[in-house]
Amino acid sequence: MSDHDPSSGADHWRFEAETKNIVSSPLVVAVVRLADVGFLGQYEDVVGQDSLLPMFNTVAIPKIGSDIHPAEFSSRTWFLEAICTLHDCGVITCDDVWLLEREIRRFAFTAMDKYLQNKGWTAYISEQCS
Repeated sequence: MSDHDPSSGADHWRFEAETKNIVSSPLVVAVVRLADVGFLGQYEDVVGQDSLLPMFNTVAIPKIGSDIHPAEFSSRTWFLEAICTLHDCGVITCDDVWLLEREIRRFAFTAMDKYLQNKGWTAYISEQCS
């Protein structure tokens, strides 16, 4: 749901919500289920303009030309802040975002091994987030 935008000609990061079938992409290595948000409704209800997207838009993204050093902001820091926002809003429960990050890193390394053996992408369910 996020994207580093190299086409902008500057080192600029922007948030965008992917609308295509992401798992059909040949670039997907791992899919991690963080929580069951079925209580929010159907997919369109969950990712729509009246549900999660406004929450993601509250996560600060430095403006071009801001005083924030590029090393202080990345898709990683945005993701961690977004998880904290979802937790604070009661959408998910994630008591330790750092443990979640470690878990996702383990998933990524394991999934990459399988991917490199031509086994496709791997699905995981987080134990650190619900």
